[in-house]
Amino acid sequence: MNNLIVLCPPKILLQHSASDLLAAAGEAAVFFTCASGRDALTRHLPESFVVHYSERFNDNPQVELEVYQAARQMDNPLVVALAEIDLLRAARVNDRLGVTEGCEARVHYYRDKFLMKTRAAESGIPVAAMSTLNHATELDRFIEQHGYPVVAKPRDGRGSNGVTVIRNDEDAKAYLARQDGTSFFNLMVETFVKGEHYQTNGLFVGGRPVLISTSKALSSCLDFLAGEALGLQMLEPDSPLAQRIASLATRLITEVLPSEPTMLFHLEVFVRPDGEIVLGEIACRLGGCFVNDEHRAAWGLDLRMAYLAHMRDPEKLAVPIQRPAVLAGQLLVPPMAGKLLSAPTQCDWDYVEKYAFTGRIGEVYTPMAFTNGEIMSAIVLGRTESEVESRLGELHQWFVGQADWAPV
Repeated sequence: MNNLIVLCPPKILLQHSASDLLAAAGEAAVFFTCASGRDALTRHLPESFVVHYSERFNDNPQVELEVYQAARQMDNPLVVALAEIDLLRAARVNDRLGVTEGCEARVHYYRDKFLMKTRAAESGIPVAAMSTLNHATELDRFIEQHGYPVVAKPRDGRGSNGVTVIRNDEDAKAYLARQDGTSFFNLMVETFVKGEHYQTNGLFVGGRPVLISTSKALSSCLDFLAGEALGLQMLEPDSPLAQRIASLATRLITEVLPSEPTMLFHLEVFVRPDGEIVLGEIACRLGGCFVNDEHRAAWGLDLRMAYLAHMRDPEKLAVPIQRPAVLAGQLLVPPMAGKLLSAPTQCDWDYVEKYAFTGRIGEVYTPMAFTNGEIMSAIVLGRTESEVESRLGELHQWFVGQADWAPV
């Protein structure tokens, strides 16, 4: 039995009840999170929880040293991360403690998109043409070879931050003008993939899938950053496309990439008009926002809590789940540019499983930098794919019609 140290942002901790966290992580668990959530978490969690708060948690290099020192005071410690930003530092601490060996190197494949896709391409998995991006000449050569549009992005980006679509010479000049030197760090460029976007989330335990669930994105993450609502419509797991994507996920995790035997995952792919599935990226964590709640409502399994429970007790029995009880969909509405005058803060429709308004009336908004700055999030349930899609559209139109914005 392991004693867990959990690295986790406040937003994720607040999505889970204290009793669920205690049951999954155990009474001896220690949590490290951001000081920005201290007040909310103090109200949410009982005093018995051991929580360490750090300023600038995501970017604070001291955190992993504090985690290491805390782990040294525990019997059978194991550090686990539930968010992208914490994956590598949790792996580094575990390797240093000697509870894992080479974990940092394995996780690196899930953080470095260029490394990840190079490995996938070598295994015959379709990926977009790509190159590292270290200077202007490298970008110019790539465009000369492949043409427009291309996508420039950080190799280890998260939440679509820093992703830029370059469609012409003017876009390329503007992109280069934003760089702060003649040598670029940690960037890559790839051809733009035209096709439908799908996201798959799930859990592997002991190297075997427990749950794999795929949703169709009714708009892209880039469209979401640009101000469009993002809808995710869950597919029937028995559909041919869902099975093909699930097979790809299993192959990536068990054969192509060096993976931990027990892991959460989030896979993004594009399906071209001819049916070819192209790898976008895969991460060893769940997708953001309501993904965990969406799958709990549809499949009856809390993926994050199941992951913590199996990391705490590797001998715990894992029972695969073949299909959901219902289908679910997720709606994320970004802010407009302007001042938010009013918006519906609640929704009691029968098919709306969860509704959260996180905007602030009276606040002035600018376009999002990350795909986690939505002002409204909701989960809808339905019996069929078409019913879920219809209900997502209906809810979106209702919210937009009720929200009032003023230009600034």
